Amino acid sequence: MKALKFTGLILVLIALLAPRVAFSEESEDESRYLIAIANEIENVKALAKKAEVNTDIKARTRFDYEALQRDLEQMQSAIERHAKEPSRTPRAVAALQENYTRKVNDE
Repeated sequence: MKALKFTGLILVLIALLAPRVAFSEESEDESRYLIAIANEIENVKALAKKAEVNTDIKARTRFDYEALQRDLEQMQSAIERHAKEPSRTPRAVAALQENYTRKVNDE
């Protein structure tokens, strides 16, 4: 359930900002919006750390915060890289984590 909330938040941020972005080459407006998205991802990363602190350690399934942090970092880096130096050459990007829920083994 938490995975859907974080994924939904990211999608909402992109959906709200994307229509306003002008997609012309080396657009200052585009760069400004991309940097705003990268900053929002930084805020989401901080929220994820706060949520992780409140994890129920007795739960049988837990949210995979490490995977979430890696994926957010990857998205943020790609956005910042493009905002600083747009490139027409496509880059290979690893797939994001599909499932943020993991089952905890009984000990």
